[in-house]
Amino acid sequence: MILIDFLLDLVWMILSVLYYVGESLVLFLVPTAFRKKSIEGELVLITGAGSGIGRLQAIKFAAVGCDVVLWDINSTGIEETAKLVRKTGRKAWYYVCDVSKREKVYEVASKVKREAGMVTILVNNAGIIAGQKFINLTDDAIQRTMDVNALAHAWTLKAFLPDMMKKDHGHIVTIASIMGELSAAGMSEYCMSKFAAVGLHESVLRETRAAGKRGIHFTLVNPYMINTGMFAGTKIRYEMIVPTLEPEYVAGKVVEAVQTQTALVRTPVLLHLMVLLKDLLPQKAIFSMEDFFETAKAMDNFVGRRHIKNS
Repeated sequence: MILIDFLLDLVWMILSVLYYVGESLVLFLVPTAFRKKSIEGELVLITGAGSGIGRLQAIKFAAVGCDVVLWDINSTGIEETAKLVRKTGRKAWYYVCDVSKREKVYEVASKVKREAGMVTILVNNAGIIAGQKFINLTDDAIQRTMDVNALAHAWTLKAFLPDMMKKDHGHIVTIASIMGELSAAGMSEYCMSKFAAVGLHESVLRETRAAGKRGIHFTLVNPYMINTGMFAGTKIRYEMIVPTLEPEYVAGKVVEAVQTQTALVRTPVLLHLMVLLKDLLPQKAIFSMEDFFETAKAMDNFVGRRHIKNS
């Protein structure tokens, strides 16, 4: 009897895998415009919304009919973002919030629920990088990056996911990085934080699914470097093969992924191959590819957003 159950379960699993692979291929061939669902009227909360792709996402979500809640530690930045959102005709609330502080997240989340309502789309976007070799990193720099890039996701999820679970409605977006799947020299604490963010996203996704909450969707966004100033000075050899991404493009991909309920966004597309090769090839072969791009030297002239403050 056990053998029969095993064989039946095995056959069902194989058929299910083949079905979903086929479904994925069909959806890939269908133009994006035909797969978009309406998200008009949803309430989107975006962390790190005072500038960069956080601001652009806010504007783009508003353009498709969403109201927006903006969080950042930069009060001037989120106030400006709120003005831009309101020009589209949608509502915008903004709150100064250091997402690395757990109690602050919970405090501001309570205000959001009272003043704006139930958040139905949560975009964990805030991120920082120290940009130093591991042996030169201070303990505080490591802790700060982990707090903002990874632990903050846990606090916002704890604040807003329970309401989504009750309603069986919502969407979680994790803006991570391809450095949450690959690694590079000179950004050890950043890679550590992004691997953690990816792990949290994947685990909570599975817990939600196991709870039978199929109305809650998850999107993991793992892009290459984005031209926001965060990685200013960073450069690989032959960058024409993997060029730095423009913020407008990435923000558009995020909104599109929510509209199409896309589970994973890696951009540019070449990153899919790079992740696959990392798992298939021996380590020395991977090192040869990294030597070709001189990734070990990529962070040598890193200045990050310091160049903005100094100019």
